[in-house]
Amino acid sequence: MRGRAWPIAGRGARPQGPCPSRAWGVLAKGLALHLALAAPGLAEVGAALVVFLDQSERLHLPDREGVRRPFTAEAFGIVIGDMGGGPEPDVYLNHHHRWVSGAAAFPDAQVVYDPGAPDGPTDWQVLNAWDQHGAVLVDLDGDGDRDLVEAQGGEFGRATWDQRAQSANRVFLNAPEGFVDENAVDRFGLAHDLGSAYVVTPVNLGGRLGLIFGARPRSDWLFSTTLYVAQEDGTWAPEPGRFRVGSPNGMVANLAQYRQVIPGFFDADDVLDLVFAQSTEPPHTVLFRGTEDGVFVTTGEDLLNGWSTDGVALRSASGAPDSIWLTNRNRRFAPWFDTVLRCCGMEEGDWHPFHGVPPEAASHAVTQGDFDNDMDADAMTLVSDGEGGWRLIFWENDGTDRFEAHSLPHGGMGEPIAIAVGDLNLDGALDLVIGDGGRTTDTSYTLLMGAAPRGNWVQIDLRDPWSLDGLGARVWVSAGGRVQALGQTGGSHWAAQDHVRLHVGLGAHDTAVVEVSWPDGALTRDTVEAGRIVTLRHPDMAPD
Repeated sequence: MRGRAWPIAGRGARPQGPCPSRAWGVLAKGLALHLALAAPGLAEVGAALVVFLDQSERLHLPDREGVRRPFTAEAFGIVIGDMGGGPEPDVYLNHHHRWVSGAAAFPDAQVVYDPGAPDGPTDWQVLNAWDQHGAVLVDLDGDGDRDLVEAQGGEFGRATWDQRAQSANRVFLNAPEGFVDENAVDRFGLAHDLGSAYVVTPVNLGGRLGLIFGARPRSDWLFSTTLYVAQEDGTWAPEPGRFRVGSPNGMVANLAQYRQVIPGFFDADDVLDLVFAQSTEPPHTVLFRGTEDGVFVTTGEDLLNGWSTDGVALRSASGAPDSIWLTNRNRRFAPWFDTVLRCCGMEEGDWHPFHGVPPEAASHAVTQGDFDNDMDADAMTLVSDGEGGWRLIFWENDGTDRFEAHSLPHGGMGEPIAIAVGDLNLDGALDLVIGDGGRTTDTSYTLLMGAAPRGNWVQIDLRDPWSLDGLGARVWVSAGGRVQALGQTGGSHWAAQDHVRLHVGLGAHDTAVVEVSWPDGALTRDTVEAGRIVTLRHPDMAPD
């Protein structure tokens, strides 16, 4: 176990606001901005206060001849985070199958260092992998540097034992010379041979790191969704007993059928909860409530009878429990809506489909953030445009958790796969990296840099004694009499990981008060200035 002992301390009373109204009446409206195509099903009314500039050339990768050019293969996983120690976040990019026609021109996976720097990327590194899906950036060995865990595909779970070297997960340790493999996945016990994982979700379990591999089930039900937990000797081992049915002492839940994992704070106890979504028929979406002793408990009740292929926790107004934003790639299973929003509590019947006209295509990915810096969380979804490309939909939060849809500029062909968000050039506007690979060889990664008129902001790095970047912490930001409730959930979602740095819009306010409830119960309170990146530390950590 890394770090100190983990006492369970009582949590203080937190600022709570009223639960937003459940009479949503969400209107699907929007505007095709700049070079965006008119969005089918979206009226051209209003103007979104965000603008993105296509700077995808920053992500043009060196091919096997060393020539930088657009990536033309099956783009898939994306990670935004601190990989090289520089001021700007770095980006990890992979592609799905290196045997796809056209993929041979490029190495397997790439770390792009500092793509948001004024003169573009400062370096690249090739990481060899196989059949790559999602990835996550976490500190596996407790040395303070973040390592990469890559989820491997295993040919949709049909790989044979002889193919295990091609289908196991991959671990790249962050070393002074860059990321290295050195058989680290076997040393840590994270190979998960023959599984077909899509999402890697980190969780904080009493100061120990846990990694959930959301896997598509095999026909033999082996090597499926599994929670691995760091052990005393530095290895990882499965701990299925942490998932229970009915009560912390109830029977062990079967996670075999779930490949989607959505972390968030979905009730009022400030302990991280998890929503699992099934990827096989019949569709099934279930809540596991987190407890302070690191056990997750479910009733097993289906929250929504739909096919969810991506989802994120969306923080609600005034400190209410998080909402859940789900997208449905396959409308055959849920033809009556495309995107749904979860509000306020987790009681039966709280699912709210969007009213009005949804985009006339299935959504493929979603992420969230305060893109206009107006002190509330918005969403971004990717939808197919029906003409071999995709569209970006900005769902603008009006401050009461009602959303207006705007069609924004797009720049990709093929089927969109994943979307990740972070401030790559540290200017206070969130940027988007999009993988638009989807079973075609004429595609690339798209980088959209935020360049909109915007309010004030602050960005928050959390540091704790367990080298987990504040994973599992609850954060309240107060400015001008308004409280924003955020959570450090690790940024992981479908085939992507957002930057774990918390981005908070402040509107017209110049200062804010930030209260942090750390996972072990410790509380801190700091006053911060707008327009800064601040580092907040657990009370047990010495200042730099």
